Amino acid sequence: MQIRKNGQAVVELAFMLPLFLIVILGIIDFGRVFHCWSSLNHQCVQASRVATIRLNPLIARNHFSDKTHQTLEAAAKEFNRLRSPMMNTGDYTVQSSTGDSVPVYFTHTGIGTADREVIVQASYNINIITPLIGSLVGGENKSGHMTVHATARANKE
Repeated sequence: MQIRKNGQAVVELAFMLPLFLIVILGIIDFGRVFHCWSSLNHQCVQASRVATIRLNPLIARNHFSDKTHQTLEAAAKEFNRLRSPMMNTGDYTVQSSTGDSVPVYFTHTGIGTADREVIVQASYNINIITPLIGSLVGGENKSGHMTVHATARANKE
């Protein structure tokens, strides 16, 4: 007696295809999260670097005040210039503006003060597209989102 196996491949495909798609989407999501974190970290490092530059390196080299180093506007412009096209400005957790209405998407200490150190911190919310992973991971704000953080410190010149 011979056993017929019609449709076995279709049944196996029906079982394995959802798992395969979840794995592929998970890999894509991991790449997106890593890209956003890397871009955010680069933005913070460069913004803190710009904020530490002395306006006139020849005058008062040991004096630190709000007039001796770059302003918040300069740091915010550098931060915004380095934003990845994949990162929507509405997904940054901090949103404010400077006096020149330059948008600021980070928190800071030491910019425009007499402190000798500048700290720039930023957070970004990423919408997770993988169906099950998005509901399991959740973010600090809502389900289906992941929040990445970056911090950079630099000493003023």
